Amino acid sequence: MTYGGDAAIIVIVATTISSGVIGFRMRRKIRKVLGRKATDADLSSIDTWMKVEEEEEDKAPLDRK
Repeated sequence: MTYGGDAAIIVIVATTISSGVIGFRMRRKIRKVLGRKATDADLSSIDTWMKVEEEEEDKAPLDRK
């Protein structure tokens, strides 16, 4: 392989690992906040993320200065 080919493989592996980790964290966040198992559609659904945001805001204490 050439140097460029080696670099491309490294980038692909790093991207695959990081996307897997991010997907796991987002699924865990949906499960924690909404109390149900996250589907693949949930990860890309704006409605799901709006619900997650609303629930987090409801549970968070108000920041008052």
